[in-house]
Amino acid sequence: MPNAIDPTAPFTIVGQAWSISLEWQFYLVAPLVVALAGKKWGLPILAVIVAVLWWSANFMSIAYLGAKQFQFIVGIASCIGFVSHGGGRYRAFGVAILAAFGCLVSQGWLQLLPLTIWLGCMVTVLSWRDWWPASMAAKVLSHPVLKWIGDRSYSTYLVHMLPIYLGAFALNATGIADGSYAAALLVIVVVGTVLLSMASFRLEKWGITAGRSIARKLS
Repeated sequence: MPNAIDPTAPFTIVGQAWSISLEWQFYLVAPLVVALAGKKWGLPILAVIVAVLWWSANFMSIAYLGAKQFQFIVGIASCIGFVSHGGGRYRAFGVAILAAFGCLVSQGWLQLLPLTIWLGCMVTVLSWRDWWPASMAAKVLSHPVLKWIGDRSYSTYLVHMLPIYLGAFALNATGIADGSYAAALLVIVVVGTVLLSMASFRLEKWGITAGRSIARKLS
C-alpha cells in the first residue's frame, strides 16, 4: 500500500508481520522471474523490472518488494552458489556481491552489519574444510543448541512481540519497582517467546507438509 494512503498499514496487528506481505509479493512474482531467467531475452526484461521496482520503492513502504529486492537477490544467488560448482558458483556469488552493493546504495550503511554477517557465514560454509578459523566457526554454528534455535528463529521473529506486549500490560497493573519490573518482564518474554515459538514451529511444519501434499496432488 502506498505511503500516501496509509504509511502504517504494514505494521497492523503484529508489527513485524510486514515481512509476511513482502514474502507474498515475492511468491507471486517468483514464477515470472524463473520463466524469464530461462530465456536468452529474459535477462534484459528482468533488469528493467528491477529498475522499475527500485524507482517505485520511493513511493512505497518498506513492505514493498521493490524496497527489499536486493536482499532477495543476495539470498537467491547465495543459494544457487552453494549448490553450484566451478564457473556457475563464481557467477552466482558475483551476482550476490553486486546485490549486496545494491543494498548499501539503496538503503544506506546500516545494511553493512547484516551484510557482514552474511559474508562471514558464506565464507565459513565454503571454506570450513580448508581454513581452520572457518572450521572453528562451523563447529560453533553447528552446535545442537544453536541449530535448535536456528530452526525456530523465524517463529521467534514472528511471535516475540506478543509476550512483550502482554507481559508489560500485566506488569503495569502491579506497580512493582523498575528493577523487579525489568527482571519479571525478561522472564515473561523469554519463556513466553520460547513456548510460542515451539508451537508456531510445529504448526509451520504441519503447514509445509500439507502444502507439499496438495502440490503433489495438483501436479
